[in-house]
Amino acid sequence: MKTVRFHVIARDKKAIDASAVCFEPTQEVVLKPKESFPIEIKFRPKVRLPPFEHDLMLKIDGIDDPRKLMTVHGVAHGIELKLMDEVAAFGNVVQGSRLTKTIQMSNFGDVKANYSWNKSEFTKNFTIYPSSGYINPNSNLDLEVTFHPRDAADDKNMCETKVTCDVKGGESMTLKMMGKPVNQDTSQSQELNFNTIVRKANTQTVAIQNTEDKEWAINPTISTKDNGADYFSGKETFIIPPKSNGQYEVVYMPKTMTKKDGAEDAVEQPHLGSVFFPLPNGTALLYNLKGIATAP
Repeated sequence: MKTVRFHVIARDKKAIDASAVCFEPTQEVVLKPKESFPIEIKFRPKVRLPPFEHDLMLKIDGIDDPRKLMTVHGVAHGIELKLMDEVAAFGNVVQGSRLTKTIQMSNFGDVKANYSWNKSEFTKNFTIYPSSGYINPNSNLDLEVTFHPRDAADDKNMCETKVTCDVKGGESMTLKMMGKPVNQDTSQSQELNFNTIVRKANTQTVAIQNTEDKEWAINPTISTKDNGADYFSGKETFIIPPKSNGQYEVVYMPKTMTKKDGAEDAVEQPHLGSVFFPLPNGTALLYNLKGIATAP
């Protein structure tokens, strides 16, 4: 038995360095009979790496050809979430209405990725759904990004915000959202006329066409010009299937006559109101309501 001198070397140094693998010792080792010496191997990946294997060799003094010591196997799993679009631009949207765009989020990584949008950055004009969740590896998720302007519309008012998405174990992402609120064009408003006897309901319908491939859920706003009165009413939510026409019923139920003293020559004072339909395509419909209630 005799003392052995050797070096631990990589069969392919460039390849093992690219795989973020290092080992100790790199200097010459002198090993006496019956002695042992630890060899430390470290794997420190900073990026995703496909499966690899590299041979470590022993170059022993006095022997020309290195001998294989071991094979190092490894793989670096990683999270890689990306947004297919980093800007959601909505253009003009009627104040009180809403417009939704779809932004795709993709997981190019090897493991499930959990994400969470910072809701405090949404402001009152934008939302993202779902705002948190997870995406399986090699999968996509469609995010619904909605602009629902509540700020007053004027020529200089542009709604804009940048939202951060935190990714557990990965790099955060940002999405810039922008849109301009505009006022409803009152010149395009229409009128519904009601005529009935007092305390008897009269119903008129408004036809609305859903031109999109997804269901519309509309929340109309009905108001009257006479504070405290509720002459006009309708359903709080109106559903229209994709590519379909919907009929929304507005009910006029007067509790007082529009001729205050009931005389034939009395001045008619119609009950006035409006119904506003904020459509999911960013536009809106406005109907002025006019009701006449006569004596029973």
